[in-house]
Amino acid sequence: MAVGFPTAWNMWEIRGHYQLGWAARDPGFAPPNPEMGKWDMVWNVMNHPTYDDFWKVRNPDFSRIQVPVFVVGALHKVGLHLRGVVRGYEEVQTPKKMMLIHGLLDGDEMGIYNSPEMKQLMLRWYDHWLKGNDTGFMAESPVCIFVRGADVYRRENEWPLARTDYRRLYLHAGPSGAVESLNDGRLSWHPPTEADSSFTYSYPDQDWTHFSGGGTAVIEENGVVYGQRRIPTFTSAPLEEDLEVSGSIVLVLYASSDQKNTDFFCRLVDQAPDAEQIPGMPPKRLILTRGWLKASHACTRSEELSKPYRPYYLHDDPKPIEPGKIYKYEIEVWPTCNLFKKGHRIRIDVACGDSPALDFGGHYYGIKVGTDTYHHDKDHPSHVILPVVPV
Repeated sequence: MAVGFPTAWNMWEIRGHYQLGWAARDPGFAPPNPEMGKWDMVWNVMNHPTYDDFWKVRNPDFSRIQVPVFVVGALHKVGLHLRGVVRGYEEVQTPKKMMLIHGLLDGDEMGIYNSPEMKQLMLRWYDHWLKGNDTGFMAESPVCIFVRGADVYRRENEWPLARTDYRRLYLHAGPSGAVESLNDGRLSWHPPTEADSSFTYSYPDQDWTHFSGGGTAVIEENGVVYGQRRIPTFTSAPLEEDLEVSGSIVLVLYASSDQKNTDFFCRLVDQAPDAEQIPGMPPKRLILTRGWLKASHACTRSEELSKPYRPYYLHDDPKPIEPGKIYKYEIEVWPTCNLFKKGHRIRIDVACGDSPALDFGGHYYGIKVGTDTYHHDKDHPSHVILPVVPV
């Protein structure tokens, strides 16, 4: 038997997405239908916010998968299927194929799955494995990725790409002059040399529009959404040449808080050239991917399952953090494939919350009041690890 779009492992991957927000709600809340708890994903996450026995029996064992696997993931589906697709492909040992697609077709989010081209691929896959027909599909490269920016599909022999150069882009104090934000911090390939450099902000911000609106985004009276105006950002100088980033990403952030817990939400953004920006309007940009981590969950990490390009937290035994202490957090940012063109800027947005308007529905903010500090000095060189692929 062949598997077309296996999603068996996605429930576990989604759990990490919801544990930041939904579990913050009242765990004693009873659903209108008592049977709901037996199958409803959100209800189960609310009642099992850590990796307990409920999740252990549902955690996938990739070694037991014995059928050929063809996985298809949409690059814009950050927070849903993308991570499960990529991790599943990396770990299954059967004959396998992976395709990372743009996802959108003529404005239809799911249109690509119903396109004649995708149906033809599926037909070739199933004809090979179910009918024994030699369609030539398995002789082709096992991986096919869509590179945004270049807007092309490209075949590859493996994932992660063997020629990847993992480069560090360091956080610095601003201004970058590129964006209106709380700090307008900079990104540079050079590590910081300052003895003391950091940025501190308090939350919730009075201009945030919260969970029912834009979350950490600011929404103007005319309806314009400013995603970055009231959160910290870090932006590179305009790129001097094209730069491809294809793979998984890690934000290494040195941070402290006056609270016993805090959250980190990160976006990787491709910001258009300065000449294309419109004064008085939010920067023209493309949000490529996102990552998140609850500080109390960073204490239990699996060294066996972690990769240099993807930390793996167990979420089994959260511990409060010490107020005022600086911790090193390695925040997984989901994979992307993008060509940052010459003149574009790379931007990192990071804050204690995100936006329903911008972040695939966002996370429930709950009741969070406090002050966090992001450190970026020579002793605390916060940086983002980018999987750079030679162009």
